[in-house]
Amino acid sequence: MATRIHNAVLLTLSGSSRQSIQFLMLIVVFFVGGQLVLAGSMSIGDFVAFAAYIAMFSASVTTFFTFPVIIQPALTSVERLREIFATAAETTADSADAATHEWVRGVEGSFAAACRAVRRCADAGLHPQVIMTVMERNQGQMADLITLAGELGAGSVKFNLLQPTERGAALHRAGGAIPVAEAIRLAAWVEGEGAAMSGCRLIFGIPPAFRPLHRLLGCDDGGCGICGIHSILGLLPDGSYALCGIGEHIPDLIFGQAGTDSLADVWKTSPVLRDLRDRLPSALSGICGDCLMNGICLGSCIAQNYYRTGDLFAPFWFCEEADREGLFPAGRRRPAP
Repeated sequence: MATRIHNAVLLTLSGSSRQSIQFLMLIVVFFVGGQLVLAGSMSIGDFVAFAAYIAMFSASVTTFFTFPVIIQPALTSVERLREIFATAAETTADSADAATHEWVRGVEGSFAAACRAVRRCADAGLHPQVIMTVMERNQGQMADLITLAGELGAGSVKFNLLQPTERGAALHRAGGAIPVAEAIRLAAWVEGEGAAMSGCRLIFGIPPAFRPLHRLLGCDDGGCGICGIHSILGLLPDGSYALCGIGEHIPDLIFGQAGTDSLADVWKTSPVLRDLRDRLPSALSGICGDCLMNGICLGSCIAQNYYRTGDLFAPFWFCEEADREGLFPAGRRRPAP
């Protein structure tokens, strides 16, 4: 069960962030578990106040958060977020119909709430991104979701692959994930037919080795869809500093506690964070070590790689499977010495 982020933790974090920003020069504050925080554990008013406090003392702070599927109806708060800074607002819609979406999310009524959240954000000028986790059960609804997102006023739609983590791992074992070959085909469909049917910007979350060159050079999908692992730190709902949300499942990837540990000290002295800064991407192994794109990709998802293998520098599961099946693009592989 997620723990509430109390005002005392927020005040302490903002204070330590104020001091640390001078050392770090650039910090990305990533609120992990925003759906839980903003859906009731913490008021959106408090969140706005905290975000404004951070933004006031440094223009180099970027704050990302995920909008909840149940967003409070006070649009003034949403509008205030837009006024404070450019915000990346996201919500999850795993289907174009309620039954499938609520099977994925496990929350009754979440489909209608997600649709309301997208509409309210769009009305406030936030141009939200709708994210769908693609799996066997819902892949046939991708076109319908693109249409729905456009009708709701979304600015973009992102399709993520089902990751083999926690419940996703069980779905992978049960055959609920789409095969690698099918994922590659769907990525091409999104680039072609999917893009032609909507004014929404479409993104398919597949490693850079499988993307067309214009996606790599133009970066028109929001930073090329690459994790900024070298410059981010996650904040979990209980106030823990972690690599990202994976810290809720892997204590090894929790580095300290807001209110107890100095953010600057965590950033400078954590063995995991220092190892990543010093050795990524050069220490990547397997197909990721051989990939010409590893300087861009950085192993795709270090947290996922560690969850699966216990090794920060292990290859990403998708690329490993593609290589095993002979589907890894030959032109993206580093030539043998």
